[in-house]
Amino acid sequence: MKFKVWFGNITLMNINANLAFEICQEYYGVKKCGFNNVNIDDLTESISFCRNYNNYCHTVQFLNSKTIEIPMKIFSMYSNLQSLDISFSGVQSANPNTFEDANKLILLNMSTNSLKELQNYAFSGANSLKILDLGNNQISSIDEKTFFNLTILQSLFLSNNQLKVLKKNVFDTLETLSKLDLQNNQLISLEQDLFNSVNFLDYLWLKNNSLTSLEFTKLNVNMLNAMNNQLKTIQVITGMQELYLSHNNIYGG
Repeated sequence: MKFKVWFGNITLMNINANLAFEICQEYYGVKKCGFNNVNIDDLTESISFCRNYNNYCHTVQFLNSKTIEIPMKIFSMYSNLQSLDISFSGVQSANPNTFEDANKLILLNMSTNSLKELQNYAFSGANSLKILDLGNNQISSIDEKTFFNLTILQSLFLSNNQLKVLKKNVFDTLETLSKLDLQNNQLISLEQDLFNSVNFLDYLWLKNNSLTSLEFTKLNVNMLNAMNNQLKTIQVITGMQELYLSHNNIYGG
């Protein structure tokens, strides 16, 4: 299907359940565009965006679509793209070159896909990213420099994956991180200096893992939820206001 928009007052456009499409926006009104249930094997080849459209759209959603990886050209065509939702779409990999032109992207939702590993510099170029949702995937491995350039990231969601270990330097550049969700994984232990570079966490979710102890060189956190683990020991964290430890193996000496 070829779809053309000619109405200058349109600010939201949703094109559901189509096979392939070309969008041409000439009066620059569309700011949010949704492509839901689109049957496309390779978005990078099947979608063509008119260049006149790119400066005004800042939110794009590919929900319940079919693709293997994020279409690289979406960021070069949408130069002001700030929010991208490509959840429930079968994404299998994060190409290190995908985000080269994503310097204005603030929110990226890649949850509920088929990601299995995250390689070094996977989000290189997305320097403005503040919210990254990678929950409900099959991630079992995260390289040390996966988040290397995300220096202003505030929220990172990694729940419902298959993580067993985290490399000790994986969060080294995330100084501004305030929310970290690691619940519903298979974590057995965490490195003592895992959070040395993180200034302050408002929320840390570790619920439903297999952790036996929590001992950190540095951890400034407001709320820690470590319910449903196998914890036997946990260090006292100064300044913490909320601590949830039910359903563990902690007992008095």
